[in-house]
Amino acid sequence: MHRQATQRPNPVREDTLLQIWLTGRISDLLETASGDLERACREFDELVAAWGAERAGRALDILVQDF
Repeated sequence: MHRQATQRPNPVREDTLLQIWLTGRISDLLETASGDLERACREFDELVAAWGAERAGRALDILVQDF
């Protein structure tokens, strides 16, 4: 009996997971900003410093597309 090869889906790349996490984190900070703008700005600056402006910018682009 001949078995057909099944193609396995590509595993999620680490960069993709990081982008999903970062987008969620920035979304949380936007909610925080309504009650504590200073804290939200400080934590956003920390995220940008840790993960880079390009990744943070992509996360913001993703969030803006949802509106």
